Amino acid sequence: MDKWFRLTLHRFSRLLFSYLGTVLIIAAVTILLKVVESTLEIQIIALIYLLPILICTVFWGLISGILAGLLAFLTFNYFFIQPYYTLMVHQTQDLITLIIFLIVAVVLSQFVGQAREAVRLAKKREWNATRMYELISALAGLTDFHSIMEVLAEKLIETFHFTQVEVRVTERVKNELLIFRTPKKEEPSVTCDMTVSMYTARNTEGEIRLWFEQNELSLEETHLLSAFSNQGALAIERIYLYQSENIAKLLEESDRIKTSLLNSVSHELRSPLAAIKASASSLRSGAVDWNSDARTELLATVEEETDHLNLLVGNLLDMSRIEAGALYPKTQWNSIVEIIKSVATKMRNLLVQHQVEYDFANNLPLVPTDYVMMGQVFTTLFSNSIKYAPP
Repeated sequence: MDKWFRLTLHRFSRLLFSYLGTVLIIAAVTILLKVVESTLEIQIIALIYLLPILICTVFWGLISGILAGLLAFLTFNYFFIQPYYTLMVHQTQDLITLIIFLIVAVVLSQFVGQAREAVRLAKKREWNATRMYELISALAGLTDFHSIMEVLAEKLIETFHFTQVEVRVTERVKNELLIFRTPKKEEPSVTCDMTVSMYTARNTEGEIRLWFEQNELSLEETHLLSAFSNQGALAIERIYLYQSENIAKLLEESDRIKTSLLNSVSHELRSPLAAIKASASSLRSGAVDWNSDARTELLATVEEETDHLNLLVGNLLDMSRIEAGALYPKTQWNSIVEIIKSVATKMRNLLVQHQVEYDFANNLPLVPTDYVMMGQVFTTLFSNSIKYAPP
């Protein structure tokens, strides 16, 4: 109620000022013309009266222009058409002059008022286009919800001079409500004056809550506000499209890596299986003396290749668990030096043809890592080194 009263008082004061200004201008022109009446012809006086009509229309609009025309018509008739100081007209010529003057005054007010309104609309469209360009430029390139909400809220405050703006967006992936409020203060105790939905052709992305002083927005402001909310919704939708594109790229890369890994693993599986098969066949054939060194070497080969095969199968199982989201690192404080030396010890039989040199800095700190997973990382590194490094 208090807001409505202030708005009504403001509009009334503006109208009162324009009407009083119109009356004062016509009165001032009448006084000046009365002073120099003896030196001017009646037609010149009528033309001079058109000037304040033009001024009132330009500064205060069509209604003030028409009011100025009516006042000019009455004062012109009262002070300058015989008989003076009466609205009666005795001569036909004077009556025709007054009628023509009134028609010209009204038509002039109409034309000037329309031109003034056209200029105002053109400036308003230019202003709206500039604000939209600034918003679109500010939103371009943003890839997170908080930044988009912040820019949108600040541009709404800057453009419409709202007392407070609150942007609410529901993050669909996490099903989480995100809220950004500016100015940043406690949640207002009063209900918002207006709520605008942020929607696209596919989904409703959120809403904008507004608090303002005026009783209501004009039609032009409502259209611009709707355009702002649509741009915000499109920016949010762009994030989802960007995320979908990234997910598609990751899935494509994952499939490529998986295919490459499976091809590599299938080749890796053949080597230990072939070694185990050959060793078992030799032992079973009876051609090898059970007390000889050859028997011991064949059994060691079976054991080593079985461990190697077990490692490969374990890696495949871990890969499946990672894809299913069931494998998580158990982070603890561990020594990287200890992990590396432990892996080298387990792979000592594979490293017999290579020389391993350690170069560790003194007093290396413990690092938070998963002992088993990090061991697998270094096992893979050692395996690649053994495979491609010269003896």
